Amino acid sequence: MIVKYYKDVPLESDPNGKKAGIRWLLSKKDGAKNFAMRMIEVEPGGSTPLHSHPWEHEVYIVEGESKIKIGDEDKNVKEEHAVFVPSGVKHTFRNIGEKTLRMICVIPLKEE
Repeated sequence: MIVKYYKDVPLESDPNGKKAGIRWLLSKKDGAKNFAMRMIEVEPGGSTPLHSHPWEHEVYIVEGESKIKIGDEDKNVKEEHAVFVPSGVKHTFRNIGEKTLRMICVIPLKEE
């Protein structure tokens, strides 16, 4: 069993984002074989890079408010909402609130 407090996991700066970072909560180094769980943090006015990848992922907004762009769609999303990001679609999360945007993001460890 592995139990971690998220703030005990180092926040790694996202060099392609703006005022954004990532904490690898659970990953291969913890023995996970199928999925990685990450905490993405974006400071007010910041954003993740506009990017895509060959896997889907699921995001849960823990705290804050975001304008999300997925493909051609834009939507404002608040805490306690879940977001599905399909594979191969460009997406970005921009913090439009006054506090840190914190999101749980789950991705597969193996490409589908």
